[in-house]
Amino acid sequence: MHCPRSPLLFAPGILALLVGCRDLGHFSTGEGQAYCGSLVAAPAGARGFLPEALPPSLGMRLTLDAGALSAVPGRVTTDDSNRGFCRPQPLFAEAALRAASEAEHDAISLLEFGDGREYNGLFWIDSQCRGTMLGVLSLMKSGKVELRLFKPGATGATDPDREGFAHFDLARRDDRCGF
Repeated sequence: MHCPRSPLLFAPGILALLVGCRDLGHFSTGEGQAYCGSLVAAPAGARGFLPEALPPSLGMRLTLDAGALSAVPGRVTTDDSNRGFCRPQPLFAEAALRAASEAEHDAISLLEFGDGREYNGLFWIDSQCRGTMLGVLSLMKSGKVELRLFKPGATGATDPDREGFAHFDLARRDDRCGF
């Protein structure tokens, strides 16, 4: 059960009565399941996430426990161990999504963008070699999941220390994505 947060109301019981709670448990992955997908291609889609000489192809696996959205609800792994910045390791290897609890009682926690989303949340995620990134996790009414990652970079930096943005569109599968 997930109850939306409000920066104005801190009493969970009152908030649940006024706003209502949503059961997001159907988004949790079971044994052998994961959300799988790849980088949504855009002109600058892979900047900071993959070496520029490579095509913008980056697969992702996300396991999810929707009951832990306010703590550590999931783990992320990418399929770039043989071609990415962190080779011979992938960019993310069972990296924990950690709730950005610092923003929990701020208006940013009520983030809404676009239709079709049941939940949006802010998370920290540590890469194997590119540092900590900010993630926006969206649980979609369609049953899919979106994860957007923001990677900080040095001003004027180029590959691999440049800033980056990545958007992943993920669907549930029973084969743990094949990697």
